[in-house]
Amino acid sequence: SSDLLARTLSTINFQSKVVTDTNNEVIQRLQRDGDLTEYDPKTDTFYFTPEGLDEATILHETIHAATVKLITLFKTNPELLTQNQRDAVEHLTKLYEFVSKRLGNKYPNATENIYEFVAYAMTDFKFQNELANLQVPRLGKYTLDRDLGDLVKYAWGQFTTALSQMYNL
Repeated sequence: SSDLLARTLSTINFQSKVVTDTNNEVIQRLQRDGDLTEYDPKTDTFYFTPEGLDEATILHETIHAATVKLITLFKTNPELLTQNQRDAVEHLTKLYEFVSKRLGNKYPNATENIYEFVAYAMTDFKFQNELANLQVPRLGKYTLDRDLGDLVKYAWGQFTTALSQMYNL
């Protein structure tokens, strides 16, 4: 998964702003609400509380920056995406819906929405293991492994295949 993550992130041109000032009103709201971080895709800005400045949290938010734009385009203006990207996001959406029904009670944060699903699937080892062991029915285009020509039966295989296609990796 770290190889896929590295290849995915290498396709992104980050020009994000990072805010850590505890006098910032967004940071203060996060602290009041007990949240560590927030990524605002409209302004391409990361907000980190002091408690949120750890490797796992930074990686999680970076995944949001890398994926939110494509998923949002799929929902709002899909014609701006390639056919591969549309197919991939459609498959990720179906996979998210399936996984939410099966694992939503156990992983409520990871199944809150498709954005969190993708970020947790890329950064949470326990969630990755659950996906690797969760058998999934045929959901669409990325049910077949192109190299093996065999049915990808588990959620992790379908997730990584769809994500690879989303970034033309």
